[in-house]
Amino acid sequence: MHGLAKAAVAGDERALDLFSAWRPRTAGQRIMMQAGSDNLCFYVSSITGVLFYFNEEGTCTEVLNTDGSMLKKLLFHERKDCLIVMTEGLNIGQFNVDSKGNLSEVMKVKLSGRSQETSMVWAGPGLVAVTTGDMLVRCLDLDTGENYLLETTSPSGAAAAPAEAFTSLAYCSQKRVLCGGTNLGNIVMWKYSPPLPELDLGPGCSTSIGDPSKGWVQQTPCSVPGAIKFLSWAHSEPLLAVNTIIRVYVLKEQTLSAHYSHGVSAVQVSPSNLLVEVLSEDSCPSLGLKTDLQVSGVSVCTDHVVVWSSKTLVVYQLNIDTSGEEAKLTANVAVNNLELSILGSFACEADAVYVYEQSVVVLQEERIQIRTFQGTVKQTLPFTDLEGQPIFMQLCGHFLVVATSCGIIKIWDLARRLSNFLPDTKLFLWDIESDSLQYFNFSTGRVDDGENEEYQNSLSPELTMTSTSMPGDSLTFDCLGRFVLSHQWDAEEPKLVVCEAKLLPKKTSNVDTPHYSRRMSSSTVTMPANTIIKKTQGQEGEVVLVTFFTCPEVGLIVQDVQSLPENHHKLLGVCTPHYLLLSKPSSQLPKVGLVKRMAMRDFEGLESCDKATREAVLNFSYNMTTGNMDEAFRAIKTIRRSANKLIWQFNLSCETCSSEVVWESLAKMCVKTKRLDVASVCLGHMKHARGAMALRQAAHEPVLEARVAMLAVHLGLMDEAERLYELCGRYDRLNALYQAAGEWDKAMRVAEEHDRIHLRATCHNYASYLEGKGDTAGAARMYERADTHRSQVPRMLIDDPAALQTYVSKTKDVQLTKWWGQYMESTGRMDEAIECYEKAGDYFSLVRILCFQEDLTRAAQVASTTGDKAACYHLARRYESQGRIQEAVHFFTIAQAYGNAVRICRIFSFWSSLPLITVLCFQEHGLEEGLWNLALLAGPREQLEAAQYFEQSDHPLPEKSVLLYHRAGMLHKALDLAFRTQQYSALQLIALDLNSTSDPVLIAKCAKFFVDNKQFDKAVDLLAVGKQYEEALALCVEHDIPVTEDLAEKLTMVKGEGDEGLRVRVLESVAESALAQRNYHLATKKFTQAGNKVRS
Repeated sequence: MHGLAKAAVAGDERALDLFSAWRPRTAGQRIMMQAGSDNLCFYVSSITGVLFYFNEEGTCTEVLNTDGSMLKKLLFHERKDCLIVMTEGLNIGQFNVDSKGNLSEVMKVKLSGRSQETSMVWAGPGLVAVTTGDMLVRCLDLDTGENYLLETTSPSGAAAAPAEAFTSLAYCSQKRVLCGGTNLGNIVMWKYSPPLPELDLGPGCSTSIGDPSKGWVQQTPCSVPGAIKFLSWAHSEPLLAVNTIIRVYVLKEQTLSAHYSHGVSAVQVSPSNLLVEVLSEDSCPSLGLKTDLQVSGVSVCTDHVVVWSSKTLVVYQLNIDTSGEEAKLTANVAVNNLELSILGSFACEADAVYVYEQSVVVLQEERIQIRTFQGTVKQTLPFTDLEGQPIFMQLCGHFLVVATSCGIIKIWDLARRLSNFLPDTKLFLWDIESDSLQYFNFSTGRVDDGENEEYQNSLSPELTMTSTSMPGDSLTFDCLGRFVLSHQWDAEEPKLVVCEAKLLPKKTSNVDTPHYSRRMSSSTVTMPANTIIKKTQGQEGEVVLVTFFTCPEVGLIVQDVQSLPENHHKLLGVCTPHYLLLSKPSSQLPKVGLVKRMAMRDFEGLESCDKATREAVLNFSYNMTTGNMDEAFRAIKTIRRSANKLIWQFNLSCETCSSEVVWESLAKMCVKTKRLDVASVCLGHMKHARGAMALRQAAHEPVLEARVAMLAVHLGLMDEAERLYELCGRYDRLNALYQAAGEWDKAMRVAEEHDRIHLRATCHNYASYLEGKGDTAGAARMYERADTHRSQVPRMLIDDPAALQTYVSKTKDVQLTKWWGQYMESTGRMDEAIECYEKAGDYFSLVRILCFQEDLTRAAQVASTTGDKAACYHLARRYESQGRIQEAVHFFTIAQAYGNAVRICRIFSFWSSLPLITVLCFQEHGLEEGLWNLALLAGPREQLEAAQYFEQSDHPLPEKSVLLYHRAGMLHKALDLAFRTQQYSALQLIALDLNSTSDPVLIAKCAKFFVDNKQFDKAVDLLAVGKQYEEALALCVEHDIPVTEDLAEKLTMVKGEGDEGLRVRVLESVAESALAQRNYHLATKKFTQAGNKVRS
């Protein structure tokens, strides 16, 4: 073993393998310990605020005492011998730890907040994140001593949830994400993203200068049901566990699926919901598709949508609904004249799926099958062992491209026809010094050095794929799908080359593909397996000028793309800062002067700049394109010195040499390269305060294109801003841009097609714009579309009462008509107000005005006819104030205000004990019968009061009192009164409501009553319900009451409910009674339940 160890240390690979594979016999019985400085020492805190240190020998030592303040959290530094302590009083202390575990205080911080909901975690090396029962997260950098707050925007909103507070924090070192859970179930996340990536050493170790809180960028929040008590990240994978006491959730970041093909797109918006859109020039109909699957992927074509999960694949038919009727179905969904219906579904563990005509191509379990929509396998595409297993596929037209695990790419022609010849889409670059050949492929927007394949044996241009990607540049999208016409070099700038590229000709439509009755043709080419194909955007003109920078490391990099003007024929040459173009010959143009100069986009406004400025701008653009930011900033300094030197030497103040013009050109260049950090420097030198402020405010935007579009807006690049907003899907920002520019037609179109959530706000703003121009009719229409016309149109037309009255009459809106009636009432025009209230159906206001006019007859007619409760109540109060009691009770009853009706009846009924004239008045009103009817409809309190009246009146009515006491739940009172007044029928009704939870005294009273009246069966049943089993059995035996199945069950005690001996005796007594009555089946059953199997 000693020699093997020496050989392993010397570097012998065989010895290393043997040594790493060797395990002692007792390896399974011992706990493996990590090597290094790890030991078994640890700290333990108590609830009394004492901190103990345990060493490896098991010795316990008190190292800290907080004088009764409980320790809430302990953290140990992962790189230093340092302990962080947090007490219940929100004191945070930092202590150095010596070799014996003793502590020496370094720092102490006192925080304010609520100690009940505190949390403290590591948020990076030496960085502690703390929350103290509010919506603030404090970060303490122990290495530098700095502290700062993280910007927090609550998902619930400060106004909506003032009591929201963080309850737990958790940090994921793999993703460098800090998350905080709140008591309302919201999870707020921050990702550490420093502004300078090259200086990024992680949270707590950044060397960037400035506010360290800017490195934490708040991410999109999420939420779970219930209050969050604890958060925890997994160690192996970035999974977040959320504890809400009653449930535990495990959250995982998932990329949403999306697919587009032939004008149809499908986007996953939730785990089981998708949004399907059909894109066209006239409209963009869309519908939501809700499935029962956990969607793993989606694929679309012109007529079909395929959705699959890990187990199932479902095919939908997509049709245009020409009927114009919208329906909401479960299996068939029809919205916006679109309809989806299920064609078929089958079990399939698919990795990728594409739809071609009436078949689906499925990549499943390392094989590719072509199936019908119902799952029948039509063909399996073959692969040999040398080719490997399929791992990726892509469908483009009728060509299927498959990549294998061995780096092989196979291409199938699903139409069984060869592709048409297309022009070459490659621009070659030969580096003479390194003797290497590279090319830029316009069909894919990629660069290759030509070593991975022989160009002569490559496929047609539309299928060519390359492997080396350029630096991230969205300009490549503008030159995709083109082929090279010509190229020109700049004689003074050897790294600049301009290429003239034209759109590829459109392919002719293919003949309908027959079914797969034969084997499909295939071609094979060896290429890297990680190739990606990008589709052409086609947003530029037919012919474009593509400017490239040549970089020794990458090759050709797209610097700019500009459309060739329509009146120009071709590119003749390049001389920075101009393109030299040949104009198209025509009869209007002279024979001379056909060559025109067009300024490059980076030099707009700098056409007459000096050589130093031109070189500095080119260097800046080159370094920005290649990502070399140090050199780019150095070029900025050169530009500044050059401009200042010219102005100082020649006293120039013209726009040509103006420093602001140069910086504006550089800022516009930053829009193209999307470098906002450099743009902020340019805006500062431009003294563009408004743009700098807008750029800072846009920093919270999660999408880069949206932030760049904001910069483009303030630089006057409106077309570029529109394109960026459309590219990132921020149609809300695009809508706001159109509104600010006064292009209301475009704003309305965007709101109707893409930004429906802001449609009403857009209509309202458009109405305000029209109102400002004096177009009140158009403003009223827009206010109606915004559904704000009920308040805005009266405000707008308040100075023109005639126009306002005409508008109210024409719209026939109920709320507006009611408002106009109130306006007429406020001006004293009661007749017109009554007419408006009648039209609006506001019967309460109508009755109120009639009562004001003392027209009670008509008011009573309206209230009785309509039955409006508010109107009846108002009229009843008016009758009550006039002493017309009978009418008041009548309308209180219609209004279902029974309490008020009973109140009036009781008030007049108590007068019966007064002088005779009062009694006669009471009898004249005849309120006793009304009181009885109202009491039956009223609640328990009114019933109790009515019962007391009928019992204590001069002419008592005990039968009504008993019934009302019974209905009010006063069973004792009802029984006493029934016994005293001998209301035996009422006693039987009361006995029906008695159960096992009733008072035993009541049960015994009722049972005695039934016995006295020879109703023994009812007495036995009542005693059984009251669980007085022995008394009930005694009555059964004494009076020979038949023991039925139902009575026997009532007399059977639940096992374990009471005394087991009593239960057995009762069961045996029931069995004896049944046996005496020759009910042998019942007797056997009860003897068995009693456990007496012999008697059974």
